[in-house]
Amino acid sequence: MIATVTPNPSVDKTVFVDELVPGKLHRVRLVRRDPSGKGINVSRALKCLGVDSMAFGFLAGARGKYIEESVKALGISPCFTWVTGETRTNTKVVEDKTGRMTEINEPGPLVSADDIEALKEAILTAAAEKGFEFAVLSGSRPPGVPDDFYADLVAMLNKRGVKPVLDCDGTALNLGLEAKPFMVKPNRFEIETLFGRSLPSIGEIVGAAISLLERGLSVVVVSLEAEGAIFVREGEVYWARARPVEPKSTAGCGDTLVASTLLGLQRGWPWEYTSRFAVAAATVAATKEGTQFPSYDEALDALQLVKLKSLP
Repeated sequence: MIATVTPNPSVDKTVFVDELVPGKLHRVRLVRRDPSGKGINVSRALKCLGVDSMAFGFLAGARGKYIEESVKALGISPCFTWVTGETRTNTKVVEDKTGRMTEINEPGPLVSADDIEALKEAILTAAAEKGFEFAVLSGSRPPGVPDDFYADLVAMLNKRGVKPVLDCDGTALNLGLEAKPFMVKPNRFEIETLFGRSLPSIGEIVGAAISLLERGLSVVVVSLEAEGAIFVREGEVYWARARPVEPKSTAGCGDTLVASTLLGLQRGWPWEYTSRFAVAAATVAATKEGTQFPSYDEALDALQLVKLKSLP
């Protein structure tokens, strides 16, 4: 069993237009609505890959009810903490001509200190009762949730033998790393921000990732969008890249990368195969409209698209 924690869920509204031109009227070709937020996306991706999970986070209002019902219908265990207000909507505009996506994300409802404690208690109770191996802590934080929220959760989960997986940015990432999560998945911009400098070469990115291992982490995965991803654990470093595909939406690709990496770790796959499979799965996700995820068989079929390079 795997747990996911999404402090700031959303209803993703994805609209498809021919080309986005600021200040002009646009005719929408297609509209999709999906339950989302990074942790929820990981749960959805895991389910598509055949892995059960429990989804935690804050929900509010009618949109929150939609997310809870949608998650439950997918076969994911909803374990949300309810707060006042309304869950946010994130609008994503995808251009058919280029595949470019423009995102407009709302802030989310105000969360109180009591709400935060209730969520932490729910997670710890479930950890004791269900014994999940990994807990994915992922995404932005709504108003009222402090920068050290993830760091506190990482420390609490470490004490209970659960492996925390961190996917966030900014101060929350810095503080979370101090608590020593099992795994972290920054993108290129996030790892450059973390180290305060540009990392133009693959070698420099690998060096930064290895330095995170030296700080007590076990796994570092750096997503590089069209350039694939770097997979680092002690003694093993791989760069996995897929042949170009025509993207329809990149929403959820990074979350697919997290989910498929955890699948490989859970099943004890060789790190080389896990790296290839994860990039294959993320590549398939990019070919789907809206926030959708690949099946296990679809990821297997896409393995042929992925090239792998072992790095020193």
